[in-house]
Amino acid sequence: MSYTKKTGLWTLYWRDRNLKFHRYQFLAPSPHVQDLLDHIENCGDPIFWG
Repeated sequence: MSYTKKTGLWTLYWRDRNLKFHRYQFLAPSPHVQDLLDHIENCGDPIFWG
């Protein structure tokens, strides 16, 4: 996750096998970090859990 002070938004990123980070395209940036944490916990996307 990354916070941008100028916009006040948290953005979710994922890391590939080459250790490069990419913006997670299925969730828009949010002013509330809890929104991103809830998505990771409930989405079931294996990209976050290997």
